[in-house]
Amino acid sequence: DKHFDKLEPENARGIQSRFLGRKIPITTVQCNEQATLYHIFDRYNTGSEKLNQAEIRNAVYQDHPVHRTLWELSRESAAPGDSADASEAEVREAAVIAQLKRVMRNKKRYGTYDFIGRVMAFTYLDVDPSVGPPSVNLAIRRFYEECDEDHASLRASFVDDFRTVADWYDDDLSFVKPGERSRFHALAATIQMTSAHHLKQGIEERRLSEDKIKTYIEDNWCAFAGIDPEERIAYRDGEVGGVDQPPIGLLQMRQNALNSWGQQQLWLQRIEAAAAS
Repeated sequence: DKHFDKLEPENARGIQSRFLGRKIPITTVQCNEQATLYHIFDRYNTGSEKLNQAEIRNAVYQDHPVHRTLWELSRESAAPGDSADASEAEVREAAVIAQLKRVMRNKKRYGTYDFIGRVMAFTYLDVDPSVGPPSVNLAIRRFYEECDEDHASLRASFVDDFRTVADWYDDDLSFVKPGERSRFHALAATIQMTSAHHLKQGIEERRLSEDKIKTYIEDNWCAFAGIDPEERIAYRDGEVGGVDQPPIGLLQMRQNALNSWGQQQLWLQRIEAAAAS
């Protein structure tokens, strides 16, 4: 319980001297390939306090413009919308991110930043069916490298999509796995966000009816997600999939790449078919 200057150099085997004379091993990696550097950094961080993928991306992509945009949007540090002289759009963005953090309860390190990257990757990436869907982490990294969207539009679209989901889904169904203690569910939230983005485009192009979209969601989300429509709670694993039981829903599935991409496309296709003008 002492600072360095309070340690007595002549006692305890010269602790100050031991600090000052300590050799620190340093390895310098000379490489211009981002993927190789990412792999090396990932391999180094497998100790007792292993970094999660969001923390690794934050370290590796510090100078990447997409990272900086998502980092600022996620409010992992101060952003313009938090200041007294912020614009109306910045205040609206700050309010949405504050609401997202409340829903997520901020339990995961860099969780908001990670979720925003996931939503944008699943929204904007084109997946080659012959290759198969990438993992969530690989999809986010691909999005960083392939993104050609205007960054201001990315931020504005995320804010609008979030508010749309809050409007189209009931409070106890948007972004969460409902139950006695409703908690944030990344897979359900991602599917709601990505489908809302594409459906809004259909509304703007007058291909889809917003009233029909909202009606379809109201009538079908509980069955699709695996939620008891009366009790408003997610079915337990043993309560679905059997004879005379509801089918397995989204919330009973494993959160992997196959389910993430497949269920996203399935939900979007069903709404589009039902909401065609």
